[in-house]
Amino acid sequence: MKENIIVNNLAPVIIPTLCRYDHFKRLMESLNKCTWADKTDVYIGLDYPAKEEHRDGWMKIKRFLCEERFCFKKIVVFEREYNYGVKGENNNISALIKYVSTYYDRWIFSEDDNVFSPNFLVYINKGLEKFYELVEAFESLPTIGKKSALRLAYHIVMNDNYCGIKIAHSIENALKNITKCVRCGSMSEHEICEFCLDESRDNTKLCIVQSAKDIFVIEDSRQFDGKYFVIEELDQEVLDSLHKFINDNEVENILFAITPSIANDAFILFIEDKLKNHNIKFTKIAQGVPTGVSLENVDILSLSKAIQSKVEI
Repeated sequence: MKENIIVNNLAPVIIPTLCRYDHFKRLMESLNKCTWADKTDVYIGLDYPAKEEHRDGWMKIKRFLCEERFCFKKIVVFEREYNYGVKGENNNISALIKYVSTYYDRWIFSEDDNVFSPNFLVYINKGLEKFYELVEAFESLPTIGKKSALRLAYHIVMNDNYCGIKIAHSIENALKNITKCVRCGSMSEHEICEFCLDESRDNTKLCIVQSAKDIFVIEDSRQFDGKYFVIEELDQEVLDSLHKFINDNEVENILFAITPSIANDAFILFIEDKLKNHNIKFTKIAQGVPTGVSLENVDILSLSKAIQSKVEI
């Protein structure tokens, strides 16, 4: 299933068939009368007859599909050039599903002898409406594609209901209780975060980050024992808060822990200029070649910075 492809809001119908003309005709006529038939794509896998006795029914189905006028949004017929059969890795059914799943995130499978009620398509599609709302909710999260969202939703709904309830409860509690620290902008369950209240931290050291989540990454490294300040957007209110934070804590050293880039270099220079009246030493995290990464996979900017920052051994 491809991450970025859903071509229809309604599930397509896939029908493998061979020679059962009367059954197939009744199926198609009943499906054509369904509500939402005009919004539904239909894919038919017409297998090639392996026996002479199947040829007559097969020819009737071919003729029926050519001559009949359906109201479906789209109808696609795969006429097999040889008999795919119903067994084996690439049988008629699996080949049909493999193709359809390339373009759709779901489908309705039917044998060729079903007869549908007029509300069938509405019932089936609406029956999974809540599930696909959940899939869309997961997909809206950063780094989660369609395939991953579908897998997560299926696991919660079909395999682990308790996990889903626990996640929903945790999200609800987090949204109700977590806010921004009024001093530094970090995440906190209280007005002032644990980092700002921790008297054991070195007030003279300040680490500036562009996202509160970066604080936890730095904390995991156990290499910084000062305070933090989050600057997500540069505006006068943030700059005023930064000036106050520096004055209140008598900051002497500022470490910029932000992703190296030309734009962020300009960001650092801007902050330095705004704080030029303070007696502060500015540093930023080193940039260079990551451990375990070959030089051919390192971008030019990182490699240039690494060479400029070479150290004696």
